[in-house]
Amino acid sequence: MAMNRAFEALQGRLSGILDSTPAQEIERNAKAILGGAFSRLDLITREEFEIQARLLQRTQEQLAAVTARLARLEGLAPAAPVPGTPGTPGTPGTHEAPATSRDPAGR
Repeated sequence: MAMNRAFEALQGRLSGILDSTPAQEIERNAKAILGGAFSRLDLITREEFEIQARLLQRTQEQLAAVTARLARLEGLAPAAPVPGTPGTPGTPGTHEAPATSRDPAGR
């Protein structure tokens, strides 16, 4: 028991000596400077990043499911093309050629 107290006292003295060394002071100052710099940055924790990554993955899965469902529904009841929308023949800015009266042989 007395031996434990002696070790604790020695540990306390050594901690006090190490706390007052220039290297320890430099380390504390560097931590304070870096802490201040990091606090000004817009950083998030790893946990927050992983939560957002899971949320994004789930959202992408939901988007894929909705897109597939929409494609199935559109396949069942094709809608009439809306004039002026991209992809409608004859609409400026589309890559489709306008309908012509040429026969299939190109004459």
